[in-house]
Amino acid sequence: MEQAAVTLLNNVDLNVDDYTIRIRIVRLWTRPTFNNPRKIYCYDMIFMDQEVFFRPTHTFV
Repeated sequence: MEQAAVTLLNNVDLNVDDYTIRIRIVRLWTRPTFNNPRKIYCYDMIFMDQEVFFRPTHTFV
């Protein structure tokens, strides 16, 4: 099986949704919902790739 080419974060295009990336999560934290502080609203992450490019992101639960 052939291994897919890895795309750097600097080359990611928001109009394309099929990438293979290799990242390290540098920082990860959660944000609670407004009406229930014990429930997680989203995860926030900062990614780093092999060329040390950082990209903050939000992942909603």
